[in-house]
Amino acid sequence: MVLAEYEETRLLTTDDCDHTGGWKMEKILSSMQNLAGSHADSLGAGFRQLRPKNLAWVISKTKVEMEKLPLFWHAVTLKTWTGKERHGIYPRYFSFHDEKGELLGGATVYWSLMDLAKRQMATAEQTSSVVLPVSEKPPVCKPPKSVYLPDIPPKREIRQVPVYSELDVNGHLNNTEYMAWFCDLLGPEFFEKQMISSLTIHYAKEILPKQEVTLRLYQTETGYLFSGLVAEEVCFSAETVIRERKDASSLF
Repeated sequence: MVLAEYEETRLLTTDDCDHTGGWKMEKILSSMQNLAGSHADSLGAGFRQLRPKNLAWVISKTKVEMEKLPLFWHAVTLKTWTGKERHGIYPRYFSFHDEKGELLGGATVYWSLMDLAKRQMATAEQTSSVVLPVSEKPPVCKPPKSVYLPDIPPKREIRQVPVYSELDVNGHLNNTEYMAWFCDLLGPEFFEKQMISSLTIHYAKEILPKQEVTLRLYQTETGYLFSGLVAEEVCFSAETVIRERKDASSLF
């Protein structure tokens, strides 16, 4: 049976959580990526089916909204379902639930298929055989919008080059590492009393090994803007909304 909805329940381990015990945002993104991969594989459109065709799923935009962070060694149920493809964009939706089934947050992600040989979006002819079921279940998270960077000096600016542990099977910087770079810039003290309640990321261009990336951090009235540029060309931009955490600030 082909299922348009898919879910998994797992315990949050030390690899998932930070020094306060809260679920790291980059690990939320990686959990979504892994869940989407498992679902796509069950639908005949996963890594093993696409790689022989020189195709791979890539993300163009992501929107995550979190009401509350689960803590270390708590069980989290992740659910995902697929929407209707339009103009080569495959929307996928997520929700996160605690041990009581209460909603912790959700996400809306726009996926596309990339031609691995040409390092560009695949053509309609290449993707004609990829058909995902459409769920009638509505999204729990707003759709991602474009992120616009301010024409002001950044709060912080540093240079970064992707290292071995940050690359993925598609040969580029993994999308979750963008968020890890952002959280590193904020520092550990930031997350002891605050959390990212809303995150929007626009992936404009992949970042390859050995490329030097200029990271710029801007502060806004409600959170932060974050961008990465290679040779002054924007590869990604992100916008966050910050608020106080509703859970305990630390387990220790």
